[in-house]
Amino acid sequence: MEGSLGCPGLGKKDVLAVWDRLQSKSEKAMYNLVDDAWGKFVVNPEKITVPFLVMAGENELNGEGIRQAHEFYDKLGNSVKEKRIITTKECGEAHCQLNNFPLARQIIFDWIEDRMKDVHEADTEINRAANL
Repeated sequence: MEGSLGCPGLGKKDVLAVWDRLQSKSEKAMYNLVDDAWGKFVVNPEKITVPFLVMAGENELNGEGIRQAHEFYDKLGNSVKEKRIITTKECGEAHCQLNNFPLARQIIFDWIEDRMKDVHEADTEINRAANL
C-alpha cells in the first residue's frame, strides 16, 4: 500500500492525524503518558552482550531520537552491533519507521540473516579446526 507521501505504509495525512491527536492533549498529559509508559522501563546498554541492531528515523523526535540512538549504540557492551539511521529519502524517517514498515522489516530481516551467516561461518571454522 502506498501512502500519500509516495512511500509504502502511512501517508502524510495519516501521520498528521495522529500528530493532531497528540497535540490536542495538554503538555502535562503528554509527559504523564510517556512517564507512565516508559518511566519504569530502564535498560543499561552496557549489560547487553548479544548482537544488537539500533534503528532510528532521521526525523525522529526532532533529532532527539538520533541523539539517543547514537548514545545507546556507543554504550552497547558488545562488539557485534550495527546502527542504522533511516532517511527521508528512504521514506522511513518517522519514529519506528511508521511511514515505511516494509523498509523497516527488510532492514531487520537482512540484519538477522547476516547474523545467522556469522554463526554458520563460526561453526564451519570450529568444525574445520576440530578435524585437523
